[in-house]
Amino acid sequence: MLWKNGSTSTLWWRFSLRYGLDIVSALRSLIGGEWRECKAIVRAHLHFWRTLPATHRKRKKLQDIRTIPEDPPTLLPINIVMEYFVRKKRRFRDILA
Repeated sequence: MLWKNGSTSTLWWRFSLRYGLDIVSALRSLIGGEWRECKAIVRAHLHFWRTLPATHRKRKKLQDIRTIPEDPPTLLPINIVMEYFVRKKRRFRDILA
């Protein structure tokens, strides 16, 4: 969904960050002995790479008909992971404040 719907200007950094966090999560679950969780993350990544050509074709079609060149205002410019773990904001309303 991120690959298909993200604006071109933010796609690469958002995708890279998300992919990196997924790798960290997979390694953490592997080290912690949570094999099922690690397997689920790996399977999701394999599915993403297998379906990337079709998803990219859909992205091209959507980008051609897009009326707003950037991300819509409903997509908040915040990093929820950073807010939750680093800034210790536990409620969504605190993140928005």
